[in-house]
Amino acid sequence: MRPIPLRAVPLADLGRQSGAVLVVGLIFLAMLTLMGAAAYSVATQQERMTGSSRDHMRAFEAAEAALRWCEAFANGPGATASFSGADGSYRRALPTDPSEIDLPSWWTAAPSVQTVPATFVPLTGLGRAPTCIVEYYQVDSGAVTSLGKHAPPKVAMTRIAAHGWGLSPDSQVTLQSTYVN
Repeated sequence: MRPIPLRAVPLADLGRQSGAVLVVGLIFLAMLTLMGAAAYSVATQQERMTGSSRDHMRAFEAAEAALRWCEAFANGPGATASFSGADGSYRRALPTDPSEIDLPSWWTAAPSVQTVPATFVPLTGLGRAPTCIVEYYQVDSGAVTSLGKHAPPKVAMTRIAAHGWGLSPDSQVTLQSTYVN
């Protein structure tokens, strides 16, 4: 293979160049910069959404663990709930109107909630420890329940509301279970 000879460019020819390659190169570089900035913006937004979803899931897991713990606290083997209001457990009269059971306002008005022990919730770094409220309802014979049906004699119902937080105190989940004893 023969080497290609280099040709010298006369100085007179250098003055006639218009710099079109430089302008095209700068435009191409600007487009690449904008595409990189847009890709970075999308990636950081997706990272924030993933973190928020993970935080909400952690709050749900904490609330679910609190719900299970309070079920055992109220009615499980060796249950210790006193239903006196001092330990987050309350004895209530069943309201005839279902709208009287307003969980969010009840939660803030409750004088005492049960804090779930950290040994029961295997999650670390939560914004706050999960809590729960246990309500015990005794329905008398012939009373009309919130479902509009007559209850059998001396039926006892338990409603448990559990509140969990994620890694951030702003991420909160409330779960509730109601069952007949």
